[in-house]
Amino acid sequence: MLNDMSWAARAITTTPDGSRPAPRQRRRSLYDVLKNIILWIFYLQNIRVEIVGADNIPLTGGVVLAPNHRAYYDVIPVSCPLQLRGDRKPRYMLKKEAFATRWITKLFVELGGIAVDRTPGRGQESFSAAVEALQDGEVVAVFPQGTIRHDREVGALKSGAVRMAAQSGAVIVPVGCAGTQKLWTKGERPRLWGRRVTVQVVVGEPVRVAPDADVAAVTADLQSRMQEVKDRADRADRDYSGR
Repeated sequence: MLNDMSWAARAITTTPDGSRPAPRQRRRSLYDVLKNIILWIFYLQNIRVEIVGADNIPLTGGVVLAPNHRAYYDVIPVSCPLQLRGDRKPRYMLKKEAFATRWITKLFVELGGIAVDRTPGRGQESFSAAVEALQDGEVVAVFPQGTIRHDREVGALKSGAVRMAAQSGAVIVPVGCAGTQKLWTKGERPRLWGRRVTVQVVVGEPVRVAPDADVAAVTADLQSRMQEVKDRADRADRDYSGR
């Protein structure tokens, strides 16, 4: 049997709700090497991740992971619950502008990521790639807010996550994340070293979207569900900070 979690993942994550890691379902790859390097850096930076609700992520089948977006570091903590679910590999959809050079973008794509070209008329290619990955039973992570937001309210969402789920038959899993804004967010300098920062991640229940669903109505429902898990993560963050 493959190891359940890497040492680096075990070192930075805790599960207050008692969730236990499921057996790994795949062989290690270049993705795992880079992932563990990043998690090791997290450990050295005194960053920890508390996860609640990881069992809401299915062990198999297509999954659209839909987290709120509040900082540049969101990608790593939001991926941590997957370590507990057979170490499923996420395929992130991120805008091309997020990468400094075409070589970084190429590496991101080689590792399974989906670079989104937001030029009018060019977005369909990345959308189709995401739907195909979901139909193949993979996990695709997308930030439905579209950009970093500092507001308490989740706000209006892009409909892409819902449309991908409807076309592929995948479930949507909302994820709330809090604490990454203390590390590095839009408009502020990075604060990556020093006192411990514990990031709170709350995973909501999966939602299945019918092929003929009202996209606007389901997107509004997803907004409500994302608000709920975000609020729970925010409360956990305040409670932890007050210890």
